[in-house]
Amino acid sequence: LYFAMCSEQFKKSILNSSSGSATPIINRSKWENLPIPVPPFDEQLRIVLKIGSLFEICTRCSETLYGAKQTQAVLADALVEQVVA
Repeated sequence: LYFAMCSEQFKKSILNSSSGSATPIINRSKWENLPIPVPPFDEQLRIVLKIGSLFEICTRCSETLYGAKQTQAVLADALVEQVVA
């Protein structure tokens, strides 16, 4: 919905439906009749599944990065011990 409302087509629809020259105003009935593109239900499901899989990948990457930072901290401590000793 956000990206649909940010589209140039939607913005043009708002301006075409508005009245007033200095400050365009759109009344409620015109606002309620503005078209908002919505993909078919099957496409919505495909999008949700894809986003879910991308979130899983992000979670795994985040966990890997956290583990790498932990390892880096341990190695840094060991290096400091070797230098100080």
